[in-house]
Amino acid sequence: MPELVAVHRWLDNWAGVGLIATGMEGQGSRLHLTNAEAGVWRATFSRHPMTSAEGFGAAATPWGAVQEAACAAIKDDPGSADVGSPGRASPT
Repeated sequence: MPELVAVHRWLDNWAGVGLIATGMEGQGSRLHLTNAEAGVWRATFSRHPMTSAEGFGAAATPWGAVQEAACAAIKDDPGSADVGSPGRASPT
């Protein structure tokens, strides 16, 4: 699927993290990204720093964690379109 390859080239890098963080910020969510331990990145999106996260993701890459967290936040937001799960395989 050349379309899927193109999307991965576009978003699976630090620039993609910035694009997703900027888009989510436009919807009122802030990104918190941490390298919790070797090989594990964790990302959360939340609307307010004193409340629990609306979206959480963990992956071997920062962009994988951010993509998972953004999908979770959008999926659980009753005011957004139902985007579903990205259905991606684990990063290699």
